[in-house]
Amino acid sequence: ITNWNYFLGGNNVNEYSIGFGSGTQNLSIQNHGGYNHNQNVPLTHKVRAGDRFKFKANMKKKTVTVYHNGKNLGVLFQNIPSCIVPAASNSSSHMEISINFAS
Repeated sequence: ITNWNYFLGGNNVNEYSIGFGSGTQNLSIQNHGGYNHNQNVPLTHKVRAGDRFKFKANMKKKTVTVYHNGKNLGVLFQNIPSCIVPAASNSSSHMEISINFAS
């Protein structure tokens, strides 16, 4: 990758992210140029300590399915690029973040 800004924080079609805060009951989708950009996905309960989010990328189908505490929220991203860079950040609340890669 020659230009990390192309993937991280830009307003282009290769930026795929969800946003949420402690106590919120929906996910905000950021998918510039995508069919669901700026939409909200409802959760069954508010985000709280111990919750887990799973992002399952299917590179053959070019999709990402998102799970909240094991519940499938559906395919939230389509037509993902062949190279993805998983990242997580937090600016508003105390939380522990871990990223695991599985084949």
